[in-house]
Amino acid sequence: MFVYRAFATCALLVGLAGGAHATVMYNNLPPNATQAGLDSIADDGPDLYDSFSTGSTTTVKTVQLLLATSGNLGGSVVVDLYSNSPGNPNTPNAFVAAIGTVSDSILSGTAKLITFNVNIPVTASTRYWVGLTDNNSDSNNHSNIEWAYATNANGVGVLNEYNDSDNFGSFLNGDGSFQGDFATSQPYMMCVSGGSGSGCLVPEPASLSVLGLGLLGLGFAFRRRIG
Repeated sequence: MFVYRAFATCALLVGLAGGAHATVMYNNLPPNATQAGLDSIADDGPDLYDSFSTGSTTTVKTVQLLLATSGNLGGSVVVDLYSNSPGNPNTPNAFVAAIGTVSDSILSGTAKLITFNVNIPVTASTRYWVGLTDNNSDSNNHSNIEWAYATNANGVGVLNEYNDSDNFGSFLNGDGSFQGDFATSQPYMMCVSGGSGSGCLVPEPASLSVLGLGLLGLGFAFRRRIG
């Protein structure tokens, strides 16, 4: 009977911890994909975008970006959510909601994970775009932030999505090769998650605490049982 209860309790704790995980719509952060290089905001338009699609009506809770910087540290970028273009399924369109800003001063030449906690409702079966735009009009104070891009389209929700820059247009996520006559491009590295969770990389600390305390309690109970 004790063993049965132990397994049942453990399953419940694992279920509770799993239930607190985010609903992941897009995630090609390591270890899902490997960084191939860095794409500069200022050199490419300056706007850069990467798309993701929803499965159901939900709320985006977390956006995580892998970013670095080079050169002058006086600038910043604005991060926003955009709708998909109705007439062109692989092009960003209108502004939907602000996600946040990132200052060059908090970054270095090594890519760092930047996390935004947001509360943005999104519609089912719809493509959206995370976009990065230079925040400064002063030519002497442009941002030098760079967005890491991946070696391939591995990861959750990455395949069949698009990345875009103002200078070069939109490309299907891939490895930089050609699919028929259509060039693919290495996707920017990010995570977009919703539901009740707080990100793609780890469970919520509270969930891990519940699981840890439960397993600890089982351990003490088992020792008493066999003592």
